[in-house]
Amino acid sequence: MMSNSKVVVFDVYKTLLDIESDEKRLRTYNFLATWLSYKNLYIKPKDLRRLYKEITRQALLTNRELYPDIDIKSVFKRILLSLAQTEDHGDFEQDAVEMGLLFRILTTKSLTIYPETVPVLETLHRHNEVRLAVLSNTQRLFTLPEFKRFDIEKYFDYMLFSSDVGACKPAPKIFETLLSDLKIHPHDVIYVGDNLFDDVFGAQSVGMKTVWLNRQDGKAFPGELEKPIPDQQIQEISSERLVEAIIALV
Repeated sequence: MMSNSKVVVFDVYKTLLDIESDEKRLRTYNFLATWLSYKNLYIKPKDLRRLYKEITRQALLTNRELYPDIDIKSVFKRILLSLAQTEDHGDFEQDAVEMGLLFRILTTKSLTIYPETVPVLETLHRHNEVRLAVLSNTQRLFTLPEFKRFDIEKYFDYMLFSSDVGACKPAPKIFETLLSDLKIHPHDVIYVGDNLFDDVFGAQSVGMKTVWLNRQDGKAFPGELEKPIPDQQIQEISSERLVEAIIALV
């Protein structure tokens, strides 16, 4: 699909967008419990919070991946099915989507776009020798609307999220899925991300080139592993420096 071009692949959060969220706040579950009551489904907020945590925990436990993820829509669908006391899995598809989006809105404390994001995407999008893609540890249900909110989905030819494959970076599976879908070789991919373990270590483990946005957030790298050396590292981040670092690898 993209064999004649280099593919620049971006992480999302702490790379293109910055987010702060809190899934523990009871007011989130107060609102959702009220929303459910309008559908004749009844549960106390604290019980809803407990049910959400338990269903999520069980879904992750049954996933045999080393770095598992789940499709969050399935969690909300299971909540709805359990409250309705039905096993009809054809029900509640749209309600699960709506509940998931409400949950995301209510748990998000802040969501912003980095000032360099649009200039970088604009510049690269016009470059004849590259195509743009996304590969991130996140939920498709949450991230696509957030891309549309900031009008950046138009820059990307391909998007892959951990919720799509049930595995998170740095697992090779998610990177290999991208390579298979796009029918490209690892050496034709430049991966851009902020996390030394998930992004740089993960991408390099399958042979991709890497650009590390060192935002100095203090995330620990596993002590038992040798730290990877990114092909490019940027500490004082600007659109000019980021474009320059990426183009140097094309």
